[in-house]
Amino acid sequence: MCLGACFPLSRDLHEGWNLVSLTLHTPVSVDQYLDENLRGGDVVKIWTFDTRWKKYEYGLIEPNPDQYFTKFIPTRGYWFFMNAPGKLMLDEGVRSHGILVPHNGWFLGSFNQGHSLSISLDVLTATNLGKDHVPQNIGKIWEFTSQWKSYSYDQPGLTLFKPGYAYWFLAQDYGKYTIPPFLSLTPEGALSPKAVAAVAPPIEVFQAPLTSTNFSLRGLRNQRVTLRLKQ
Repeated sequence: MCLGACFPLSRDLHEGWNLVSLTLHTPVSVDQYLDENLRGGDVVKIWTFDTRWKKYEYGLIEPNPDQYFTKFIPTRGYWFFMNAPGKLMLDEGVRSHGILVPHNGWFLGSFNQGHSLSISLDVLTATNLGKDHVPQNIGKIWEFTSQWKSYSYDQPGLTLFKPGYAYWFLAQDYGKYTIPPFLSLTPEGALSPKAVAAVAPPIEVFQAPLTSTNFSLRGLRNQRVTLRLKQ
């Protein structure tokens, strides 16, 4: 029972590009999910990064799995291009999921969470990371909400992982605390991680067909990683 007004969990999508994650119990068909959960506007393009850039196209019978995807997967991140503002309905009853990070580099994802998580208090803590890793093993986190906002250990401008949002993470060695064989990012109360992040090397150049601007990320040892965003 709700006291006062009850509002279902949702994520507002603005016209143009949106960096999105979903709250899912299991993988689900892209068509089915959008039919049931998108209110207003149409998704013109969807891209994800799964060791390489892959896109979704409606109606493909036997899509090439190296180029296309057909299902949304828990903890993955997606770029949605909207032709008009819309709203994505989310399931706040799902459990958060941990993520396994196999090596250094950038990956796109979130924790499948139905509520906001504090980056420093719920995720990057000594208890959650264990004795083999420290918060500095995540060198950078980027969020996109029409503009870019970031977190790093010594400059924590970004403070929350929000439901319905995806994030770029930079995993890096920090002194004796190395990423391999796995860094486990597991929020308080989350299910044990099963999903392995699709990590790209920190020197790789991402070419994502997104907007007309270039956005630069700095990787390990000041190596320059450019996320080229072009429509």
